[in-house]
Amino acid sequence: MGDVVELGFCSGNTRMELLTPETVVDHLEFIKERMSIGHKWWGQHYRMSDWLEACLGSRTIVWIYYEDNQPKGLILADIIKFPLAKIFRFLLLLDVPLKEFIARTPDFEDFAMRNGCNRMEASGRKGWVRVLKEVGYDEDYATSSKALPIDTFKSVS
Repeated sequence: MGDVVELGFCSGNTRMELLTPETVVDHLEFIKERMSIGHKWWGQHYRMSDWLEACLGSRTIVWIYYEDNQPKGLILADIIKFPLAKIFRFLLLLDVPLKEFIARTPDFEDFAMRNGCNRMEASGRKGWVRVLKEVGYDEDYATSSKALPIDTFKSVS
C-alpha cells in the first residue's frame, strides 16, 4: 500500500511492527511459517503463493506481533475503496493473543483513520462477532457457503 501512513505499536514486552513491501522480504520465512499454521482457515480460497504475492506486493498490510523481541504472530489487512467508503479490513490474524489484539483495536482504528478510512471490517468464524462486539463492532452481514462438486481449476480456463 504505497500511500499507507505507517504505524507500529508498543506496549510492555510486546510490539507490532508494520512491514513495508520492501521489508516483507526480510520476514518471508516467518510469514510462510505462520501462514502454514492458518492454512485450515484460508486454504479453501487461496494458495500459499497467493498470500506471499499479496504480502510482497503493495495491496496487503502486514504486521508482525512480537513478544520479548521474538516474532510470534502475524496480522494481514488491506484497505479497499468504494464510491462511498474506504474500508480497513482485517484479513488474517495468526498467533496473536486475542486479549492483545482487542487491547490494540484502538491503535488499528487510529491507523485506519490516519489512512482516510471511514469503516473497519473483520470477517471470520462466528465467535469473532461476540469478541468484536465488546469493542463496538456490529455484525453487518453473514456469509454462508456450500462446496460444489466440481474442480474449479479444471473447469475454468
